[in-house]
Amino acid sequence: MYKRSTIVDGRLARTPEEVAAGTTFVTLGSAGPHFGDNAEKPWDDVVDDENTQMGSVLRANGDRLSLATYTADGRLVDDTTLDRPHGDWTVSTAEITDGGLAGVGLVSHPGSGDGVTVEAVSYDATGQQVLDRRVTEVELDHRGAEQWAGFDTPLPVAANDTVKLHFWAGPQRDEELRPVLVLQEGLSGSGNAADPYLIDSADDLGKVKHDPDAHYRLTTDLDLAGQDAPKIGADQPFTGDLDGAGHVITGLRTTNGGLVGVNDGSIHDLAIVDADVSTATARGGILADTNTGTIERVHTSGLVTAASRAGGIIGDNGGVLRDAYSTARVQSYDTEAGGTVGVALAGSTTERVYAAGAVGASTRNTGGVAGYGYTGTVLRDSVALNPTVTAPRYAHRVLGRVLRGHTATLANNWAAQSVVADVQSVPDAPAADNLMGATATVAQTRDPAFYRDILGWDFDSVWAWDSDGMRPTLRSVPEDVAPPSSEPDTPELPQDGDGAYLVSSVADLDQVTQFPDQRFRLAADLDLSEHAGLTVARTGFSGELDGAGHRITGLTSSTGGLFPLVTEDGNIHDVAVDGALVETTASNVGILVNTSRGTVERVTTSGTIYGGSTVGGVVGYSYGELRDSYSAADVYATRGRQAGGVAGITGVGSLTERTYATGHVEVVDDRNAGGISGYAYTGTTVRHNMALNSRVVATGYAHRVVARVLRGDTATLVGNAASENVDAATQSIPETGPDTLNGATRTAAQAASQDTYEAMGWDFADVWAFDTELGRPVLRAVDQG
Repeated sequence: MYKRSTIVDGRLARTPEEVAAGTTFVTLGSAGPHFGDNAEKPWDDVVDDENTQMGSVLRANGDRLSLATYTADGRLVDDTTLDRPHGDWTVSTAEITDGGLAGVGLVSHPGSGDGVTVEAVSYDATGQQVLDRRVTEVELDHRGAEQWAGFDTPLPVAANDTVKLHFWAGPQRDEELRPVLVLQEGLSGSGNAADPYLIDSADDLGKVKHDPDAHYRLTTDLDLAGQDAPKIGADQPFTGDLDGAGHVITGLRTTNGGLVGVNDGSIHDLAIVDADVSTATARGGILADTNTGTIERVHTSGLVTAASRAGGIIGDNGGVLRDAYSTARVQSYDTEAGGTVGVALAGSTTERVYAAGAVGASTRNTGGVAGYGYTGTVLRDSVALNPTVTAPRYAHRVLGRVLRGHTATLANNWAAQSVVADVQSVPDAPAADNLMGATATVAQTRDPAFYRDILGWDFDSVWAWDSDGMRPTLRSVPEDVAPPSSEPDTPELPQDGDGAYLVSSVADLDQVTQFPDQRFRLAADLDLSEHAGLTVARTGFSGELDGAGHRITGLTSSTGGLFPLVTEDGNIHDVAVDGALVETTASNVGILVNTSRGTVERVTTSGTIYGGSTVGGVVGYSYGELRDSYSAADVYATRGRQAGGVAGITGVGSLTERTYATGHVEVVDDRNAGGISGYAYTGTTVRHNMALNSRVVATGYAHRVVARVLRGDTATLVGNAASENVDAATQSIPETGPDTLNGATRTAAQAASQDTYEAMGWDFADVWAFDTELGRPVLRAVDQG
């Protein structure tokens, strides 16, 4: 497969001049042995669709670049020359930062004129009255790279300023070379309590950063669907007042946390509904990632996931959260998750809140209301209505855990008797002053008197009762709640004869996300190339996905693998993920699954994965069973330790058997790289695996099969082997043998013989077949189906 297209102004270039001014994209398809079919795109120009490997040669010749592409046997596929642009200049950078405009970036080419006069002007919100201006003379350098044109002093910009850029032919400013560029439309209002700035569009949210101490008020509901929502309080904390005025924000879709980064001010009378918020780092909440101010009279719904410290409203709460609720699903891929607050820090107060969404964490510390607390944490007069609160340890109905030796102030907290909290680690009987909360009957939680008389909630001015939904809502931000349903929802997909739901398109994967406890079967190969960053079942997959021998291609992600979490009951089998590209700084990431506590078997992956730490070709962190699988992916840990060709870490209780890896495995500037696994413990079993990797690289503890076992622990390593061609360096324990980190050495001929794998107990009747051309096993269901 070969494609070449030149894009200019978001479309395919049509003339030689546009080709010179545009950006040329070249795609070279699979290195084999599997080749996908061409998916026609609107931007296709030159296309050669054939099942063979190709390569390109790029040559620089003065002001030109020549690109020639050949097949592996030397046949010319495409030959093109790219000329340097001529006679034009463009504005490359014009950004208001830190309350000002410091200058602009220009890119000029030969023949584009000798100079330009740049004028930046700030106006009042109407765009009529000039407030200030900056002018600079620029001698264009014609280099084709950005040339910075800075002002002597930045142009000050407030949230209610309109800012325009003019480009003149000379200092007389009597001939404009470009249309006026409007950098910002000013907000109405003065920004004080009596006359707040008025927000009436998604674009207006981005202007808050120019005056984070000011007062703001929404004038309408905001639909952020399809928009790159500006994040408030990202560069510096929001310290002003944001009045939602009873309005609702819908369509919030982000991969960098909630609407607000850090709130140190006041946010109130606002709803964010149907959100989809994720972050590959710690601290994620739908409304705010961190709160050190006051948030009150707000509610949220949707889904929030984070690497840790995930909350339905707030990730880390160091301030006040009161009179609020969330029905969002919350998932942490490590520790701490809470229905409203991920972590309730010392000095924080969380009061008169409830949560009604499922909450889970991959390792520990989940609470229906909050995930973690300390001495100085106050949590009171609140109730958990969640269906489930789950974690392998420290899952409790109200508060997940309190730091050892600390005592949080817990008072008058309750949980519905229907809340399932599993696995509990503190066996105290439910009580209003402990992690579990006192138990309320279903009838109580559906009676406004419970909230008014027992919890002390104000139903005169703050709360209202929704008689259809049978739960409290906020007077200032009304919600129309549907009546509770007694009928379980089911996927809207056709079923196979055995009842499995059939997934025939990428869109159908949304049903897997909505119903992660059901049985699904792929009915077709899936191409994810138009769905960058797609993840499935982000709150944890506990059902069955039968790939039925189908292949998934086009996976690209900046957050991690296709499945963030497979729980104890989850099972993924008989599927291939080909040509994946995962590039993230997150930890615990794999191409197919980031963290698995279930069963992954008869799967294969290829491509490249770059992660922060604990990076695997199939699974990032495996606590479950991983068997009869292989990876041809290259695996890199770039910001920490642990990389494995199959699994980044094989944890306590895990089983990894009859797998192999062929890709390059590397921990960049750190330790713990293994051809199969990057780390193991007492309770880890790694057996009958074969390392076929090209190289295994780390500064220390780079071994052919398992990188390292925790000091003092003894992992169960049985019957593992490695080809003599595997280059593992730098080793720390060089011994070889079937029960060592390096495995037993097999000659290249032995590693390419079916007899070797049969002797290790691999099933060549039903599971594996041997590909004599590749010289290694392949999966019958996936590779020969």
